Amino acid sequence: MNKRIFCAFAMFLIISSSAFALNFNLCNKDTEGDNLYYECVRVPGSSDLLIGSFGGMIKSTNHGKDWDNINGEIGEYFIKGIAIKGNNIFAAVHNFGVLMSSDKGVTWINKINGMTNFKTTCIIANANDIYIGTNGGGVYKSTNNGETWINISTDLNVKDIACIAISGNSLIVGTYANGAFMTSNQGNSWQEISNGLDSKWVSSILVLDNVIFVGTREKSAGGIFYSTNNGKNWSASTAELTKAPICAMFKIGNLVVAGTDTDKLIYSEDKGKTWFENTDKLKIGKAILEVPNESILMQAYARKINLTFILPGKEE
Repeated sequence: MNKRIFCAFAMFLIISSSAFALNFNLCNKDTEGDNLYYECVRVPGSSDLLIGSFGGMIKSTNHGKDWDNINGEIGEYFIKGIAIKGNNIFAAVHNFGVLMSSDKGVTWINKINGMTNFKTTCIIANANDIYIGTNGGGVYKSTNNGETWINISTDLNVKDIACIAISGNSLIVGTYANGAFMTSNQGNSWQEISNGLDSKWVSSILVLDNVIFVGTREKSAGGIFYSTNNGKNWSASTAELTKAPICAMFKIGNLVVAGTDTDKLIYSEDKGKTWFENTDKLKIGKAILEVPNESILMQAYARKINLTFILPGKEE
């Protein structure tokens, strides 16, 4: 498993600044075998939590204290991402397309009408549309809550999508080996926006106001890059902490947090100008993802040991 075997040792994590202190609380899940837990969402209209994983989905009804396997409904599929749109929950399921629940995760329906590639890798939604990235099939879009999907990547030469983000009226995708691409006309045309990226494996994209951050993950050239002109040019962060393969990024207010492949948690409070390292004994792997309502999951990949989830407290 190489670098993906990690455990979390910290009893809690505190990120503090003069503006606020963010307290993280531990939630433990006993696990058997190898499960990589990818993303956590808060169920719409509920305090329940859902976590998608390599082996299906688990649910907590008591703020993460206890977790129940709900694979009887959803199956033991590889959940690569979860998105919320209105009261509906959408799960990107590798090799199975998209599943949707309209009853807080109790039942799930396969939503693949119009899809010809079911190897979904990422999913994102806004008020109007849902977008999914696939491995080999490019990008699909739904305007009717997943009832039908259309491929919007005919003009996109690279079809292996690693991550996806929305920036204003534009859609940005990162790829595993060919950099980043953007469309500003719903996929009618795409343009490569990799000028200045030393690494073409774009593992994460984050948009904060007028700044777009990308994390890249190649061993020799991974790091954090940023653009202030909508991706036309990228500049590498000069901070030594950011010169490492980046697994994932999220934001809380104006705080940008990144997890590295060198087991570090780093954060910036000034849109990437300066970076700091969390000094608690926390190892994180593909550890950090942005989820709705600032319900952030930091996850650890463990093998036959207790798997520790860290969910956020409230800003003070």
